[in-house]
Amino acid sequence: MDLIFLAVVYILTSFIIAIMASKRNLSWLRALLLSLFLTPLAGALYLNNTSHVQVWYEDRYRCPRCDFSFTEPMDECPHCLSDGHHVKLNKTVAKMT
Repeated sequence: MDLIFLAVVYILTSFIIAIMASKRNLSWLRALLLSLFLTPLAGALYLNNTSHVQVWYEDRYRCPRCDFSFTEPMDECPHCLSDGHHVKLNKTVAKMT
């Protein structure tokens, strides 16, 4: 009975460390595997010694015809316009790290 309890606590601790890594924009899978196969202490060390990843979002403008993306706002794709095609750019948001 005690062995089952310890196994459940071990697995739950590993999942908690993985969730904490996910909230810090770190690799939750790496934290989970370290915690499960080494110990939760190794996962906690990974979580503590890895710096927080800063994430920001940047507007991009993508051409649906040539699939080229631009950072500056434009109405039409200059590459396609030089070929004689008037293609309107689609606004997208890119996740940057």
